[in-house]
Amino acid sequence: MLLSVYLTATHHALPSALVAFSRSLVLPALLLMGLAQFAPDWPLLLALPLAEWLTFGLALALFFRFRPRRLVGPVTN
Repeated sequence: MLLSVYLTATHHALPSALVAFSRSLVLPALLLMGLAQFAPDWPLLLALPLAEWLTFGLALALFFRFRPRRLVGPVTN
């Protein structure tokens, strides 16, 4: 969630919304349906941590895509 806040603070609202939306609705729903369909022996609660890890990977990729090139400007005396 901290990476989503970073993206919002750096005025990248669309990637931040993508992270928040995928974390709260898209990935958990897709993984719940996918596990029920393709791996019925696995517990359905496994979908939630999987969704968190996938969202973390997405947020990390977006963080590296939108990170600043230079954190601090040149120092002048």
